[in-house]
Amino acid sequence: MNMLIEQLKLVHLEGRETNFFRKLSAHDLLIIDDFGMLRLEGQIQHDFEQIIDDRYNRKALILASRLPIKDWYNVFQSELIAEACVDRIVHKSKRFELKGESLRKNINFAADTEDYQPSERISPEYAYDADRLHNRVVPLHQKKKITF
Repeated sequence: MNMLIEQLKLVHLEGRETNFFRKLSAHDLLIIDDFGMLRLEGQIQHDFEQIIDDRYNRKALILASRLPIKDWYNVFQSELIAEACVDRIVHKSKRFELKGESLRKNINFAADTEDYQPSERISPEYAYDADRLHNRVVPLHQKKKITF
């Protein structure tokens, strides 16, 4: 979510809003992680509403948040925009609620895969799964970045 907010601020400064939203809506799937970590205010909340509205009933959206849905209204400065966004997000959505401890607490990920060793906190029967999981994780600097 932080990267999306920074990208939105940048496209407004550069006057590339139309191109940004057009390219963003061209993707079949949009994944927004850490929703609710920052409060959406001013133009950013309007931009977020436009993104949600553009995707509604047309394209897929995965929204990950640690906040319960009832607290999502507090993420927005405007109650009206909050209601519109939450209504579109929740309507026809499939909700998955994960329970339990974070995997990040149980697995030591090294920046370099050659140096990776499963955490001593992981029991031996899970060590193989941790190795397999690590091999699928792409470090942030290697992820493909969408530019607009």
